[in-house]
Amino acid sequence: MNIVTAVYVPTLSETIQIVQADCVLAGRHADAIWVLLAYSAAQKEILHVPLQEIYEKMVAGEAFLALRESDGCLVGYQTLGLWPEVRIVEPRSKVVLPPYRQSGVGTALSRAILNLAVKRYPDWLFLALASGGSVGIWKDQIGLVEITHTYLPDCLYTICPLCEKQAEALAVGKRCCATALVWPGNHRGQALITKETK
Repeated sequence: MNIVTAVYVPTLSETIQIVQADCVLAGRHADAIWVLLAYSAAQKEILHVPLQEIYEKMVAGEAFLALRESDGCLVGYQTLGLWPEVRIVEPRSKVVLPPYRQSGVGTALSRAILNLAVKRYPDWLFLALASGGSVGIWKDQIGLVEITHTYLPDCLYTICPLCEKQAEALAVGKRCCATALVWPGNHRGQALITKETK
């Protein structure tokens, strides 16, 4: 098990380990992750994710789990989405159990995903389409820069019809209800930020 970092949650007196997924962890936790994501999708926090996709991302090492150090219980998950045709990598499906929210677990998952993306796809654009509390994490704590959707490729919006908030976004002239944020640490991110400021 590849432990990336650990987060101590003082309110629960627990340490949470952020672990990079592999085939062993996929076998142990894919079903539990699917249930956790299905619950979050039912709450309209994220879009539905098929079990096969969860398993494939875990086996490929493109996901992170948040596990309680004491017993290995799953408390959070996040993965990467890839758009190879436009060389964009995107964090997806972040979910943290309610008792562990606002404790740094989600931020640790997001940092781990960013570091993995930068390592595996250094020349790709790292783009976060975020909503709710995730916007502040990406922007204020991790350092991504907010941009408009103007220069983003159309293929990114193919999953928008699955979102219940699409009609609201379209009604006010937006392509997407999510806030778009990019990592400024490579040429692709800097170029897009420069276009935005001109």
